Amino acid sequence: MTPADIDALAAEAGSAQAPAELKVLELFTASGLTASNGEAKKLLQSGAIYVNEVKIEDTQKTFTADDFVNGILLLRKGKKSFKVIKK
Repeated sequence: MTPADIDALAAEAGSAQAPAELKVLELFTASGLTASNGEAKKLLQSGAIYVNEVKIEDTQKTFTADDFVNGILLLRKGKKSFKVIKK
């Protein structure tokens, strides 16, 4: 994705600021993509949770500043729900 693509996606899907470190379930709940950590866990177990287009399979996965690409994390729930998290 180009920076222009990222900005367009952030404008369309919304974006949020990220704290220094977050677990994957908390990240999806805080971003608004899931209503609860329980919903995020069920989606993760069914294979519907992606970060930077990589499927997440570990419920204890933690994201830090090292995981940001060009200053963002791209969250995806299913096929069509996206959220951009900025550093």
